[in-house]
Amino acid sequence: QTAVAFSYIPIRNFMSARKNGLKSLVFLYSVMFIPVAIFLIAQIYLQTNFQIAIGGVWPVPGYPTRYGSTFWDINHFGAYCSALSLILIGSASSKNVSLRYRVFNLVILSFTLASLYLTSSRSSMLGFIAGVTVFAILTLKNRKLSFPYKLQYQTWYLGILSSTTLFLYGIYIFADSIRESFLYRSVSFFSHLFLLKVGIIVGIQNAFLGIGANSFHTYFRETEWAKIYYYIDRAALNLKLPLHNLWLEVLAETGLISFTFFTAFWILLLVGLYRIYSENNDKLALGLMGGIISFLVGGFMYSYKSEFFWLFVIISAAYVSKHYFIDKKIGLADAFNKILCPENCDVKKIVLSVISVLMLITPLIFITHPLNAFE
Repeated sequence: QTAVAFSYIPIRNFMSARKNGLKSLVFLYSVMFIPVAIFLIAQIYLQTNFQIAIGGVWPVPGYPTRYGSTFWDINHFGAYCSALSLILIGSASSKNVSLRYRVFNLVILSFTLASLYLTSSRSSMLGFIAGVTVFAILTLKNRKLSFPYKLQYQTWYLGILSSTTLFLYGIYIFADSIRESFLYRSVSFFSHLFLLKVGIIVGIQNAFLGIGANSFHTYFRETEWAKIYYYIDRAALNLKLPLHNLWLEVLAETGLISFTFFTAFWILLLVGLYRIYSENNDKLALGLMGGIISFLVGGFMYSYKSEFFWLFVIISAAYVSKHYFIDKKIGLADAFNKILCPENCDVKKIVLSVISVLMLITPLIFITHPLNAFE
């Protein structure tokens, strides 16, 4: 992961030296899915016909087998497919690309979506839905509509109302399918909820510096919660147990200070990509943004420490950095101004307001009755 972090410099230099540097990197990132897909096809063939499991194969009695291709964890493979799908959607819908390039992106996209389905990863599917929703909403928002403003407002209102209605009816109609996809692993589902509660408690009790990076498993085994959890999920005794929540894992293991920087980084990166999209109608920037959102939303159900994803994040960060520091040639303070508030607002006031809110919220940790894991 240290090597991935240092790749930021050559990646940004590559983008700066080439007119379509980001497009070339995304193309390479997409092409690298081809051997992963070939391995997945071989994996399915061997498992289906000979019951030979190679790589990440998780047979589930009474349900379809879950496949992870070259990834040891099918949830990691699902997150990879989810983020890559959003990049491919953005790449295929970008302006000034050839028909051959669009067809290539759509072909790879069909394989990534099929692979995502084969993982049966709940967190990845929820992340993908979130990313696609944001992509669609921002695409519609950036369209220049020709009818009057009042009619635009009514259209948005009716669109939100109808989509909400369809969503609720969809849940009712496909209730059995949803239950089969998300709740058939009831032990896993309720153990995740239990860990969510533990993560909140540990984060509150060790709010300043946390319990130590990558140490939740060791910390958890020494607590009374372990007896309850391993009674629910006895199979986890043989595995290193993650907290199953990206956000709580950062808070519990590294504390509030680290969590603040962690959250601020994602805000700056996502808003930076959105500004690039809104200024230039850059669908590739929107695709990168959607991919990151899919990962962060999926992280509410799973703690992905995924080397493949950080390279994707570095590419996105390098693109935002290049846009502001190299293309526009502005300083760091001005870049923050452009990203956070492009319409002549005061960054200092925003920072002071956020600090003031945090100062008001923090005492609530100490005056609120803590959650009790044994009730």
